[in-house]
Amino acid sequence: MVEQVEPSEVSCWRADSLGGVDAVTRHVDVDEITEQARALAAAGVTYDTLNLDDLPLGDLTDVFADIDLELRERSGIVIVDGFPVDDPQVA
Repeated sequence: MVEQVEPSEVSCWRADSLGGVDAVTRHVDVDEITEQARALAAAGVTYDTLNLDDLPLGDLTDVFADIDLELRERSGIVIVDGFPVDDPQVA
């Protein structure tokens, strides 16, 4: 028999307890990175040869650090908005 565990703030998410969808949504503006990625691809840089110095995150460094913190130490849920999923050349 599986032991039942009482729900806690960490194990149960409710929109009102998280502050709504906006509170857990992070917008990522990847336009600059998209252009850099296209330039790297045109220069022959591949997934196998790409390194961190080739594609600096710039302003997105803080956004990704916040997402990491939210996932590891806060609610554990983040909705990421802004990735160009309709463009197979980028996604």
